Amino acid sequence: MKKWLLGLLAAALLSGCTGNAGNTQTADQIAQALDTQGLTGTVETAAQSRMQTLIGTPYTYTTEGGAQIGVFVYDDADAAQADAACVSADGFGYNREGADGTGYGVQTGWADAPHFYRKDNIILRYIGSDADVLTALEAVCGAQVAGSATE
Repeated sequence: MKKWLLGLLAAALLSGCTGNAGNTQTADQIAQALDTQGLTGTVETAAQSRMQTLIGTPYTYTTEGGAQIGVFVYDDADAAQADAACVSADGFGYNREGADGTGYGVQTGWADAPHFYRKDNIILRYIGSDADVLTALEAVCGAQVAGSATE
């Protein structure tokens, strides 16, 4: 009985780990998780921008303090991981190669420091330096996958 319970507990803990293709989140679930970390905000569908490089379905989570977090939802964690790998380590570039060998690259200048996080099938993009927002993002998603150093 103890081994079964420990196995169940281990499976539950591992289900939240980044990189598990079977776990999916919704934008609302991410918003709820951020709310539990002290950010109060709303999530809404965002318009697909011609300048948008991330290919997930876009949403915006806006905190009561006015911070905006881009939320990009993918079909599964593998798709999110593949797109996150296209973001340069510093968060200022995006390079994607298609299956046919063609691709494109974008370099951008952000208004503030870029931060990219991934949680299961979701990528979050925060352009800013608010310590409370960064702390909440790290608590929900773990360490950022690309972007400026957090201090």
